[in-house]
Parts: sequence; C-alpha cells; structure tokens
Amino acid sequence: MANAAYIRVSTQDQSTDRQFADGTSWQGHSVNVAKTFEDKASGASTARPGLASLRAWVREGDTVYVWSLDRLARSLTDLLALVEEFRAKGVTVRFLKEVLEFGPDADVSAIARFQFQMLGAVAEFERSLIRERQLEGIKAAKAKGKKWGGSTPKLDDVSARQMLEELQSRSITKTQAATKYRLSRQTVYTYIRRNSETI
Repeated sequence: MANAAYIRVSTQDQSTDRQFADGTSWQGHSVNVAKTFEDKASGASTARPGLASLRAWVREGDTVYVWSLDRLARSLTDLLALVEEFRAKGVTVRFLKEVLEFGPDADVSAIARFQFQMLGAVAEFERSLIRERQLEGIKAAKAKGKKWGGSTPKLDDVSARQMLEELQSRSITKTQAATKYRLSRQTVYTYIRRNSETI
C-alpha cells in the first residue's frame, strides 16, 4: 500500500508548487507520499505522460491524492472514467479541495456521486466558457482590424546561434534568453527543440 500524488498545470510556465504547498493532508491528517506524478499539459486530453505513468504505477491498496477534480481531467466523461479505472484496480482516489473520496470497496453514496458529477460538470462548463470568450475576443479583434496570431518572431542566424551558445554554456537561463532576445519562452523552447543536437 502506497500513497501517490498527481499534480497538473496547463502550461510549461506555470508552477506546480501551490497545489501541495503545505504538504499533502487529508481531513487534518498529514500524509506521506511515496511518489509524485506531474504533468504540464492541458486537462482536455488524458494522453499525458505523468498520468500514464501514474496509471501504470498504482497497485491494489494504493491511494492517489489529487488537489482538485479539474487537475485530474477537464471533461466529465474522462473524470468519471479515470476514477472508475482506479477503483477497478483497487485504488482509492482522494480530491483534497472538494474533500471527496472514491474507494474500491465502499459503495459511493448517491450524494457523493452526485456532488462529484456536478463539480466535474461545472469544471467542464467553465472550460467551455473560457474557450467561447477566447473565440469572441479573436473575432472582435479581427473586426477592429487587429492582427491575430501570425508567424513566430524570428532571430537572424547570428543572433540565434549566439543565444543557443549562451544557453548551452549556461551563461543565461531560458527566461533570461527570452527577455534578452525579446522572445516568448515558448519561442525559446522552439529554438532549442529545433537545435537539440547542440543544446
């Protein structure tokens, strides 16, 4: 029997620290976690390396701690399927924020199941609203003649080589490179990926 924690944020730039900033506790009792699984990816899909590792790692009698429902999945269908998958393996899933527990042996009460489904549906609905607002924002910006998207800012060959050499020698961090060369962190990562043989 072992305890595991699953942590997820949506982007590479976000920190996972706040999800278990005060350690892992359940109903006032501190919990020792044997292993932590982490993803920096959207919850819209269950195809995440950290989640895949967690699913392969857990065994009967284990307990998985997740900060909140939407950290495990954004889709209600995915959320229900994952929890049922863990329960079928004999694994208990505990959501700290909502104080919900779904174990393999105990029958889940109708109230707990309803609460779980409602909270999951709300998380999915919020995601849909955010997406809708983003699309409306893009449409409004285009109507005003503003450019949206476009090509990624590029460096000339000399500057790109210089930045990659600085990163390779560790004289600057990725964040410092983004600031110095006026690029987004994502663009810096793109340059690194394209030149992975030198970094």
